[in-house]
Amino acid sequence: MNAVLPLPALLDSRCGRCEGELVASLRTIPGVKEAHLQPDAEALAVEYDEASLSRERLAAEAQSVARVIAARAWHGTWYVSGMDCPGCGVGISKAVMRVPGVAWAEVDFGAGRLVADAERDAGPRVADEVRRLGYGVSDRPPGHGASSDPVAAPRLPRSAVLPPALAAAPLAAGFVLQWASLPRASAACFAGALVLCGLPALVRGLRMAWKSRSFDMFLLMSTACGGAAALGDWAEAGTAMFLFSVGTLLEALTFGKAREAIRALVELAPRDATVRREGLEIRVPVGELEPGMTVLVRPGERFAADGSVTAGESSVSEAFITGEAAPVEKAPGSPVYAGTLNGRGALEIRVTRAVADATVNRIVDLVERAQSRRAPSQRFVDRFARVYTPVVFLLAAGVAVIPPLALGAAWTPWLGRALTLLVVSCPCALILSTPVTILAAISSASRHGVLFKGGAALEALGRVRAIAFDKTGTLTEGSFEVTAVEAFGVTEAELLRRAAVAALAGEHPLSKAVVARAHGEEIRPESAKLYEALPGLGARVDIGGVEHLFGSLRLMRQLGFPPGAAEPAVARFEAEGRTCAILATRDGPVGVLAFTDRVRDHAASAIRELRAAGITNITMLTGDSEAAAQAASGSLGLDGIRAGLLPEDKLSAVAGLRARHGSLAMIGDGVNDAPALAAADAGIAMGAAGSDVALEAADVALMSADLRQLPFAVRLGRRATRVIAQNVALSLAFKLAFVVLASAGLANLWMAVVADVGVSLLVIFNGLRLLGTRDSAGGRREDGR
Repeated sequence: MNAVLPLPALLDSRCGRCEGELVASLRTIPGVKEAHLQPDAEALAVEYDEASLSRERLAAEAQSVARVIAARAWHGTWYVSGMDCPGCGVGISKAVMRVPGVAWAEVDFGAGRLVADAERDAGPRVADEVRRLGYGVSDRPPGHGASSDPVAAPRLPRSAVLPPALAAAPLAAGFVLQWASLPRASAACFAGALVLCGLPALVRGLRMAWKSRSFDMFLLMSTACGGAAALGDWAEAGTAMFLFSVGTLLEALTFGKAREAIRALVELAPRDATVRREGLEIRVPVGELEPGMTVLVRPGERFAADGSVTAGESSVSEAFITGEAAPVEKAPGSPVYAGTLNGRGALEIRVTRAVADATVNRIVDLVERAQSRRAPSQRFVDRFARVYTPVVFLLAAGVAVIPPLALGAAWTPWLGRALTLLVVSCPCALILSTPVTILAAISSASRHGVLFKGGAALEALGRVRAIAFDKTGTLTEGSFEVTAVEAFGVTEAELLRRAAVAALAGEHPLSKAVVARAHGEEIRPESAKLYEALPGLGARVDIGGVEHLFGSLRLMRQLGFPPGAAEPAVARFEAEGRTCAILATRDGPVGVLAFTDRVRDHAASAIRELRAAGITNITMLTGDSEAAAQAASGSLGLDGIRAGLLPEDKLSAVAGLRARHGSLAMIGDGVNDAPALAAADAGIAMGAAGSDVALEAADVALMSADLRQLPFAVRLGRRATRVIAQNVALSLAFKLAFVVLASAGLANLWMAVVADVGVSLLVIFNGLRLLGTRDSAGGRREDGR
């Protein structure tokens, strides 16, 4: 038997050592045959003996092992400023891993975040090492309160702006003097520009080379320009170094645009709140809010914490959480979320979560974690870059010495070609091609109420050709209502009383509807002794000393409870499109309850949009009867219906659909469908706002219950996949073309710098176009063009 366990649900941090230890520990569990990380490193694939180890036991053992690992390891997180390209992050990672007490470190350039697996007392040493490399570092992300550290403010450091600003004047003077035929004066001006821009780059490159034992683009560029100056080409050296400084500055500025989308979420939450204490209204910092406190929110104010309305009525804009443009009506008992905007009425709310655990902070945390998870395309680019740079570096060395030594050629032109190849060996545009696109797409999605759990999830959804829908709560509203009752040998009131007792004891999806109907008829069910809870199926309970079973007709047959007269009643109700549950004893049925559930308003239009987006097969998977499933599907235009499925049957159905269509997404509520979601190429949890379980369960989370978010997510995934392919192809084409041109002497130093910076900016701007992607619901276009 095979199982897929979502890795983020087991380990909070993406630490390679912890992941390896988890896999090794799972392999030692009796009954486990094999365990390994899936290729996208987002889940664990486990093969086990079903006869000696149940899936539930396997999941519990995995959770236990993960807790032990998490308790032993410490993962520090810091936010780094001043990085110009992903190569800076690679160098910082290597340098930090040489710090005593650090076992593993990784920098995510997109999020500006450093994560290290280290001893607890190594934190100050890690921060000091990053500062010595010339970067700002803080344990607070930008926008999370005051900090004296440079990273706290989302602005460029003066060290990046000052060199090109000071070098512009002497560079311009150099060209004027060159035109005036004053070679020595112009050379002096060009040398001044070279020193102003090149000296900081050289110092930074040498420091990084010493600390990380690797060359970065600053050292390569300063070496190339210094070499051009040594050959007497001061104009080319000064111009190339100036263009490189301006280019890295522009790259940092444009890449920061994508980060600002996440910072904006943090800034939405207010910094203080009005608390009601003993009849008095007091303004307090949000950090002092605790669960149970009463907070007053006036019209036009934003909510400071997640909570539940206790008094008042109003409309609330939840657009930045759920993507829903229309305000949501709130009344006593309604949930509210930190950062959302109150409308026309004053509300009193009871705080239900600590501020640190508010939904908006969970979203920001998930988005930042998602940015750190590399997509398959990004891993390919990283592997290619690790090979590309040393190969071109060796080629440059060969071009510099082989023709003069072997063929007697002049040294100067071949050294010039080699220096140009040094510039071409910087893989910045290539490394930027994927993360900027993923960062922009994830940021855009979060603003529309869609959370992608990393680049792998984004690319997976962009490739899907088929989608499997759960029925209850996904295609339908999931708000069941008891619409018919048929009792056998007891009154309807007694049937409702016993059914409500069983519903309270079990975990059947229809339980809430049964209890609500009982309360509506002023029936107060008592608690009962629980024999066995059957999650998603029903319950066996002791009512008045008699064993009762509450569940479906199939469950009755499986457990040996005779359905008797309930069977024709169920057939009659299901023919009308209703869902049925039976209450029975060992002697026979007590009665049948029939339920109805309404198809979501936008289900049909969402399915049409999915087909327009290229989805070729849409199938419903449900535990309901065939008749109820057919009635719910109505005019939705589904390609298939698989009814009467148990949770393990859904896993088999997902595997079959994947085998038939190649790539499959599964959408459900993220709680009852977690195994099926994990088995799909892309698991999608719907209506995840306020639900930690749903947020963690799937690869993609739709924060609202609006199905129109699904085609938006699919279109965004497809568009992101196309942009990534464009960026990678453009970067590779440029690099290979300039390797040929530089080797043939058809490109000089400043041409290579201009082209390298130009392509880097081009892939950044191409990726940033995804920030303008719009949800087409309500007539909005897909993008801003």
